[in-house]
Amino acid sequence: MRPRTQIWLGAALGVVWALVLVFGMQAAGLRYLAAPVALPGAWLGPALSIALLLGVVGLRRAFGRQGADLMMAPGSRGDTDLRVLNDTAAQAVLALLLWPLVAMVQGGALALALGGSFLAARLVFWIGAHVSPFLRALGSAATAFPTILAALWAGFVWFF
Repeated sequence: MRPRTQIWLGAALGVVWALVLVFGMQAAGLRYLAAPVALPGAWLGPALSIALLLGVVGLRRAFGRQGADLMMAPGSRGDTDLRVLNDTAAQAVLALLLWPLVAMVQGGALALALGGSFLAARLVFWIGAHVSPFLRALGSAATAFPTILAALWAGFVWFF
């Protein structure tokens, strides 16, 4: 399968995951957990993702056999890890800005589910960045789309 086809397929499955996660939680009626209780737990997903990547990038720089400069050369595994870290930080900022709205309007259980999903999707993205365009696209879409869909749905519910 061509890489572009793999990317589109991975992104499409990420959208399906967003729909299942957001509307599945709503259909199950899992919404009555207070936002102040749920948000610290939800934010563990992004925090653990960033902490793991910071650790790996730091270890590569400190203990890489080829030295810090070569470990981070364009196209190297270290460079890929650094790009995944940067992307994860951007996704985490989006989550930190939107999940409070989601938790307040849709319930804290959805925010907790978003946090767990974030961590799992980031791991898929990280593995995919090293080995597979399909997994990279799936992980990226499964991180961003649930947050965006949940925020749009919460905004709709809040205003209407």
